[in-house]
Amino acid sequence: MKAASKTSGPSIETVALKAGVSVATVSRAFHDGTKLASATRDHVLATARAMGYYPRVVPNKRNKVAVVIDPTASIAADSYTAQLAGSLMEKLSEKGCRVVFQRAQNATELNDSVDEGFFDAVAVLGGPAHSAAWNNPQGGSGLREIARRIPVVTLNLNLGAPAWQISSDHAQGGRLAARHLFEQGHARVAYVAPGPASRVLQERETGFRAAAEAAGCADPLVLAGPDCSLVDALARVKRERCTGLVLGFQQLTLPALRTLHLLSVRVPEDLSVVGFESLHVSAYTNPPLTTVRQPLQDMGARAAEAIAALLAQGPAARNARARRDEFFENELVERESVRALSPAERKGEQA
Repeated sequence: MKAASKTSGPSIETVALKAGVSVATVSRAFHDGTKLASATRDHVLATARAMGYYPRVVPNKRNKVAVVIDPTASIAADSYTAQLAGSLMEKLSEKGCRVVFQRAQNATELNDSVDEGFFDAVAVLGGPAHSAAWNNPQGGSGLREIARRIPVVTLNLNLGAPAWQISSDHAQGGRLAARHLFEQGHARVAYVAPGPASRVLQERETGFRAAAEAAGCADPLVLAGPDCSLVDALARVKRERCTGLVLGFQQLTLPALRTLHLLSVRVPEDLSVVGFESLHVSAYTNPPLTTVRQPLQDMGARAAEAIAALLAQGPAARNARARRDEFFENELVERESVRALSPAERKGEQA
C-alpha cells in the first residue's frame, strides 16, 4: 500500500499539517500503527477521515485474506488454533491468496483495517474457551457490518452474521463423549467446563445432557461457566463418587489430569475421562486420553474453498447471498483413560 500525494483531494502532507504531526507519522498510522502510541494513531486516523483522506491501495496480484484468532489463543505447534489455522493458510496459499495473520478479540479491532483496504476477505477462527467476545451483540453486529463489505468465513464461531459458517457439530461431540462412558457402564457421569460461556461449550453441554437422558440419567452432574473453578469442580466429582468425566475443551486436559492426581483420583481405575481435540499430546498423557476429535484439517481446507468462492463473486452477488452453515461430524478416539466397568461394578453404580 502506498499513500498518494498528487490527488485533487487532501494529500498526506495536508493531513500531517492538520493533525500537527509529520508525514512519516501519518504513514505509520495507516501502515504500521504498532510503532505509534494508540492515542496518536487514533488522532491521525480521525483527522484523515474527517478530511476525506484514504491511502491509495496499490493493486496486488493476489487476494489478501486475514486469518484472525483471539489474542489469548495458543499457537503452539500442537494446539487447536495452530492445526486449524495451518490447514486454512496452506490451502489459501495454494489458491493464490496472500495470507495475513492477525490477532483480534472482536470485530471493532478489525474495522480500521477493513476500512483502509488491508484485506479482501476475513476468516475468523473461534474456539471453545475464547469465543465469548465475539458472541455478544456488539461482536455479532460488527462482524455483520464487515460481511457487507468483504467476504467473511467463520470457523467454530456461530454468530448469525451473513457469513459462511464452518463448524464441527459440537452437540454431536458432546453426545459422543457421554454416550461412550454410558456404554462402558458408567452411570454417574459428570461434565466439567469452567470458563467464559460460549456457544461451543453450550452446544457440547446440550449434547452431553441429551446422551445422559437417553441413558436414563435424569440429573447428570454439570459444572460449567465463569463461576466454576476446575479444582472445586473436580473435588466435587470425587465427593459425588462419579466414575465418568467429560472435559469440555482441550485446554483442560493437562490441568485436569494433574489436579486429579493431586486429589488421589486414579485414571481410569477410579475415574474414566474423555476430553476434546485429539491433539498429539493426548496420546502421551498418563494415561493416554480418550478424546472427541474435530476434523480440523478438513474444516480448514473447506474454509479456504469457501473464501476462494466468495472472492470469485462480485460484491452484489455476495450481498444478496444468505448466510450458509456447514457442519462436520466429530470422531471418538479411544485410548486408555476410559475403562469398562465389570458387571459387579455396574450393579454398584446403579444401586
